[in-house]
Amino acid sequence: MHRCWKVPELTSTIFKQLGDRPDGAWEALCALARTCRAFSEPALDLLWKEQASLVPLLKCLPSGTWQDDGEVFVGHYSLLRRFVFDGSQEICSLLHPAHWDRVVLHSRRIKAFGFCDSDIGYSTVNESTMRIILMSFPLAHVLPNVRSVRIFTSSVHFPYSRLLFGPLLAEFYITVEARSLAVSALARLADWPSLTHFDLDTCTNGVDHDVALTIVISSYIQAAPFNSLETLSIQYLSPSACRHLASLPRLKSLTIERLHGTSFRDIHSLQQGRWFPKLDTLFLYATHLMYATNFLQAIQTTPLRRLFVSARGCSRDEFRSCLSAVQHQTSLTFLKIDLRRHLRPPPLPVILTAKDLTPLLSLPQIRTLSFLTSDGISFDDSFGNAMSLAWPQIKTVELGDSRTHRDPNRVSPTTETLVSFARNCPHLEGLTLRFDLTGLSVDSASPACVRQMTLKAVDFDGSHIDEPLVLAKILSSLFPALRSVRSPPNSEPWGKVKELVAAFAVVREDERRFMNGGN
Repeated sequence: MHRCWKVPELTSTIFKQLGDRPDGAWEALCALARTCRAFSEPALDLLWKEQASLVPLLKCLPSGTWQDDGEVFVGHYSLLRRFVFDGSQEICSLLHPAHWDRVVLHSRRIKAFGFCDSDIGYSTVNESTMRIILMSFPLAHVLPNVRSVRIFTSSVHFPYSRLLFGPLLAEFYITVEARSLAVSALARLADWPSLTHFDLDTCTNGVDHDVALTIVISSYIQAAPFNSLETLSIQYLSPSACRHLASLPRLKSLTIERLHGTSFRDIHSLQQGRWFPKLDTLFLYATHLMYATNFLQAIQTTPLRRLFVSARGCSRDEFRSCLSAVQHQTSLTFLKIDLRRHLRPPPLPVILTAKDLTPLLSLPQIRTLSFLTSDGISFDDSFGNAMSLAWPQIKTVELGDSRTHRDPNRVSPTTETLVSFARNCPHLEGLTLRFDLTGLSVDSASPACVRQMTLKAVDFDGSHIDEPLVLAKILSSLFPALRSVRSPPNSEPWGKVKELVAAFAVVREDERRFMNGGN
C-alpha cells in the first residue's frame, strides 16, 4: 500500500469527498468497511459520523433482542445524509452487557446528531425503548463523543439530553415548539463544559414579541453558566439576561432574532467588570428601529467588528439616532443595516440625505458596508467623494432601496462619484448604487490617469441611461477588471452596456497577455 494512504488526514479527506457524491458513494464506503482491512476503520468513522436517530445503533444489537415495523433507508435531509427509520423500534428481550459491545463501538464514532422525530416526520424509538436503553447502557452517555446536536423539544430524545450527550458537546441547536413545553424542556438541560455554540429557536408563527417566552428564555440564560460559550443565537432577551451575557468571558458572537423593548440603555451602568469583553459580532433583528438603537447605545463601549441590524423604521429622527449610535463603533469592518421592513400602516416616505448618512463617514476601518431602505437615498457627488475618502479600505459598498421608479425630488450621484471611488478606493470589489447616468457625452469620459484594478461587479440599482456606448467606455476605462454589470432586466440600453463591457474586458485581457509575452 502506498505510504500516502497511511496518512490519516489524507485518507479522511479522500473518503469525505467520496461520501459527498450522490451517485451511490455511500454504498462504496459500506463495501470498504466490510471488505478492506486497511480502510475499514476510517470508512466506518465516516459512515457513523452524523446520525439522525438512535435506530442504526440499536440495529447493532444481537438479532432477537429488538423488533420493528418499518425499514431503514438512506435519507437526504438538509446537510445530513444519514440512516432514517420509517416506523418504530422496540427492545423485546432482556439485554446483557455483552449485547452492547457493537453499539458502544459505533456510538463513539458519532460526532453529529440531529433531525428528531418532528423534524423529518418519521418516528424512531418510543418512550419505553428510550428508558430501557438508558437503564442498561454501559457508558455514562449514549453518545460520548458527539460534538453537534440539532433537536426539537418535542423529540423523544430531548428529555434525556443529559444522559444522551457527552461532555464534549460543542454545538447545540434547539427548537422550542410550544410555550407550555419551554419551561420544563429548558430546565432539563445540563451544563456542557465544552459548549461553544448555542442556538435556541422558537416556533412563534411570526409573533414579534412573546412575553412568556421572553421570561422563560431569559431565565434559562441567566441560570446557565456558559463559561466556554463563544456564539449565541436566541429569539428573545430581557435586560437582566443581557446583563448576564455581558459578563461571559468568551462570548464573541450574539444574535437576537426578535429584539423588543427600550429598557436596555440603563443596564450598562449596573454592570460590574468589563462589558461584553470579547464580543465582536452582533446581529440584531428588532421589531422596531428604536429598540435596536437602544441596544446599540447600551453597548457603545464594546468595540464591535461586525454589525448587522434589521428593523422596521419610521421617522428621520429614528434613522439619525440609529446611525449616531453606530458611529461610535469605529472599529467596524462589516456593517449592514436593512430598514426595508415597514410598519403597518406604512408611514410617510423618508428619503435619507447626505446629512442623515454623515455618521457613516466615521468608520475608517470599514470594508463591507450595506445600507438598505424602503424609500431611497439622496446625495450628490460631493458626498460621494467624501465617502470614497472616508473608507480607504472598503471592498464592498451597497446603498440601495426598494423603489423602482424615479423620484424627481431625489438627487443621485453622477460618474464623478465613480471617478472618486476609482481614485480613492484601491480595494473596492463590488459597488451597488443608483446613479444619474443621463446626458453623458464624450467629455464625460474618465481621466486618463485613473485606473482601479479590483472592481469586478457593479449594480446600478435601476439607474436610467441614454448613452450606452459612452457609459461602457467610462466603466471600462475606470475599471479595467470589471466583468459584471447588473441592471434592470429587459432594458435594451443596459443590455448594450453589458455586451460592450464584456467585449472590452476580453480585449484588455488579450492586451495584458500580449504585454506579458503570451503568459
